[in-house]
Amino acid sequence: ERSSVSATLSLPENDFVEKRIIPLIRCFGHEPVTGRILDSGPLDEEVKKKIRQCRRVLCFATRARKRYDQKGNIVSYEPPDWVRDELMMARGAGREAIEFRESGVDYKGAAPLRPYVEFDRADIADLLVKIAERISKWPVGPLQLRLKVPEEFSAQVKAAANAARLTARCSAVDWTGTETLT
Repeated sequence: ERSSVSATLSLPENDFVEKRIIPLIRCFGHEPVTGRILDSGPLDEEVKKKIRQCRRVLCFATRARKRYDQKGNIVSYEPPDWVRDELMMARGAGREAIEFRESGVDYKGAAPLRPYVEFDRADIADLLVKIAERISKWPVGPLQLRLKVPEEFSAQVKAAANAARLTARCSAVDWTGTETLT
């Protein structure tokens, strides 16, 4: 399973993503994918392609720019624009998009229409536990099915398989839980 990780990895204060979160994702058998080579600016096609190839996207909206009140006091922080863009693109592509928002980060004017997980940079251990709780519920790898044919039909199934006339029909609910695949 591939999962895209979106964060401003070039900033030293965000090294917890590479040092703690990406290894944690790997520990659960998933492959984390990042756009590390870019790390700023508009989303290029390669990053968009990586997101489309992933089942889910974890976005870390950290403190990018300070916002001040009229007296010069810091009142909030803006998140990185491109992290927000990756989050919106993932949602638009139907991927499971999970936002981890650092305390104090505010989109200013945008109503919080989607849930997010707030975290405090001073308590990364708590963030890791929250992420581990989510990851532990994700499926890993391709699904393999073993079908057992009832004994009374086994001779017919073997004969059809040997004659290259065996067809099967299977249905399952997709990973979003919204569509039945046949």
